[in-house]
Amino acid sequence: MQKYQEEIQPEEPNPFFIPFFDLMAACILIFILTTLYFMMTQGKIQGVVEKNEKGPLEAKVDYVERQFQDISELDPEMVGAQGAAEDILTKLLNREVYGLREKREQSGRVIDRLKDVLLKKGVRVEVSDDLSVLQIPVDEVFFSKGGHQIPTLSQNKIAKIADALAQTLIKDKNFLLFESIAIEGHTDTDPAPGLFMDNWGLSAHRAISFLNALYADNTYGSVFSGMKNASGDGLFYVSGYSASRPIYEYDRTPKQKNENRRITIRFRLHDRNDLARMVSVFEEINQKKKEIKTWSN
Repeated sequence: MQKYQEEIQPEEPNPFFIPFFDLMAACILIFILTTLYFMMTQGKIQGVVEKNEKGPLEAKVDYVERQFQDISELDPEMVGAQGAAEDILTKLLNREVYGLREKREQSGRVIDRLKDVLLKKGVRVEVSDDLSVLQIPVDEVFFSKGGHQIPTLSQNKIAKIADALAQTLIKDKNFLLFESIAIEGHTDTDPAPGLFMDNWGLSAHRAISFLNALYADNTYGSVFSGMKNASGDGLFYVSGYSASRPIYEYDRTPKQKNENRRITIRFRLHDRNDLARMVSVFEEINQKKKEIKTWSN
């Protein structure tokens, strides 16, 4: 009798089965990669410390600022426990506040310097307490009663003002500090003569006459007309305030009326966007602190 031996087919390997040792190797590889990433991250922060000779907190702030354009992307795990993360966020906010304060102080120094340069040229001006408004007294630039044209006697003073203003703004590109520079006209309380212009129109025309004199300056006229702020908009504009911002609220005497007829130059800092960004940053930081507190708990 012929015997037949049953042929045994080898089993097909299960494609979803991972041997134990392969699984262990994968886990070890993941652990190594994670450790390397952590060491690289810490190395970057340590590198900032060594390069800038700053403390660990300051170095982390520098690192976070470079790595994240938006504070909302900040990962608490990267910067450590809740306290460290909150310290970094507070530091970021302090930097924003410091930058805004420094810009205002720089603006004050620029206007103080302008006042000194004018004084050396024989032009006396007054500066407001907040260092934002330059007032040109009637002794320097005079407007006749009801008039908006600049008299010939004042032309020489305006040339000196143009020279000092241009040199101060051009130096270190100081003009980029300002969102705008307003030439403001003012009147006394007496009604403007004529049928077609009230005191509001008269004050605006005085400002226009002064700005046109700057634009017509032989040396710096084209510089003034071409100056742009940091946003690319024209730097100079005019405003008329009639008698609404007087030196003397009740100008009864000729001297008081003369002094109320004047020009002021107002320097507006390019910081309104900064203030809006400050509010946004503050809100983002508070929200992130809440997330960090939740994460740490």
